[in-house]
Amino acid sequence: GAQAFAPQDLSLTAWAFAKVAVRDLPLLTAIACAARPRLAAFITQNLANTSWAFAKLEVADWPLFAAIAGESMRRMSESIPKQVTSTVWAYAVVVYVHMPLLEAIAASAMYRIAEAAPQDLSNTAWAFASLEVLNLPLMQAISEGSRLRCSPRLSPEFISQELSNLSWAFSKVVILDRPLLAAIACAAIARSRDLSPQDVSSI
Repeated sequence: GAQAFAPQDLSLTAWAFAKVAVRDLPLLTAIACAARPRLAAFITQNLANTSWAFAKLEVADWPLFAAIAGESMRRMSESIPKQVTSTVWAYAVVVYVHMPLLEAIAASAMYRIAEAAPQDLSNTAWAFASLEVLNLPLMQAISEGSRLRCSPRLSPEFISQELSNLSWAFSKVVILDRPLLAAIACAAIARSRDLSPQDVSSI
């Protein structure tokens, strides 16, 4: 059974099933039970992949998410921006407001904002807004990082979905950031051929 799996195998199995959208509840329950007491042996990528996989498959195993939150907070300094973003996205999808984890994620994201990719910036903003958690310093840092990447002097780095998510997030938490909105508008014009009707309505 899953108890015989190595930590990486538990994570990769959940991730693989999520990638092909196969929701095998008995298997996922077994993975969660086997993973919880062994999370200290997971590398940070395994932690992020496991939370992402369960969220992607809409399996809100609260004991597992609580355990991953605790271990993720202890290992936050080891995590790269993509892993941190994947984790906060997962908690937003299952609607689990774990404030200590969210505060740790915000601190990490602000500290490493220059390393964050456009997807990291937009998904982090989207996750906090979806959970209706307003962290003004974080949103200001995301705004500054995003404006730089939307600069008209550069080729816009954001894809249309990321622009849409970013705009929606700031609207959701009622932050009127005119410089950011202007930058999003410029980037959206540059990518106008890629915008779907839903993207346009969100922006």
